[in-house]
Amino acid sequence: MAQQPPGQPGALVPAQPVNTQKNGFHFKIWGDGSKYQGEWSDDKMTGRGYMIWADGRRYDGEWLENRCNGRGVLTYKDGRRYEGEYKADKMHGRGVYIWAEGARYEGEYKEHKKHGRGLQTWPTGGRYEGHYVDGTQTGMGIMTWADGRRYEGEWLDGKCTGNGTTTFKSGSRYVGVYHEDKMNGHGVYTFADGR
Repeated sequence: MAQQPPGQPGALVPAQPVNTQKNGFHFKIWGDGSKYQGEWSDDKMTGRGYMIWADGRRYDGEWLENRCNGRGVLTYKDGRRYEGEYKADKMHGRGVYIWAEGARYEGEYKEHKKHGRGLQTWPTGGRYEGHYVDGTQTGMGIMTWADGRRYEGEWLDGKCTGNGTTTFKSGSRYVGVYHEDKMNGHGVYTFADGR
């Protein structure tokens, strides 16, 4: 259909299609009940926005081309919560993850896994501070257990492996080599009384 452009009586030009892409602030509901309210650019969720998925997850934060990207807060229906940085829908950068039962991790993430330096605490009194690689304690770290034991040393795949020192609640101490959480190889065990 042709229409007359403004200011040119009698001249006809082809009609231009109406731009139906979302830009600016919009609200959308999907067929499964998921809802998004926030900024759009070129028909993609980009900017600040709030999403509620059908499974109960909620995300409030920054988006880039339909993905969580930048800073945001994700809460789960079961009470878990993550607040921190995202890249392409994955926890990536610094963040804090809190489990419903009270465990807490604060540190670095890479592609949705703990990676780099971090501090994890448990409601039972345990605490680990050190390095993670691909989601497990790997590298140098310090673990304190609720029973009073303290290990400082090397870790591999979530287990004391390499050189380390364990101090027991009694005051006894072991300095030496560990393999998969067990004293293994050369080491010195000193009792609390100095023997």
